[in-house]
Amino acid sequence: MLQIKIYTIPLLGGDWAVEEMNTFLRGQKILQVESQQVNDGSNSYWSFCIRYLSDYVGRMPSSPFGHSGQKIDHQAKLDPKSAGFRSEFIKITSRNFVRSYTSR
Repeated sequence: MLQIKIYTIPLLGGDWAVEEMNTFLRGQKILQVESQQVNDGSNSYWSFCIRYLSDYVGRMPSSPFGHSGQKIDHQAKLDPKSAGFRSEFIKITSRNFVRSYTSR
């Protein structure tokens, strides 16, 4: 679902607000960001209007790329019944004089 979030970040001493906005941005599917600087002397600030998807599945705040960086052992997830498929394939093809192309 499309959502809108607005951040107002003071030009002077707004580091905490920048960090808060960056944390939010890392955890969302961002569609559009509009920014506007408002000049008002010592009260000047940046205003950011952020359009994002609130029901974005797969976001992981720990990574801007949507994954945690942990490696997945895909071979461990295979069905045990199919584990011997490669060796059985080689036996059958060699028996029938068909050359099997394997990387091992």
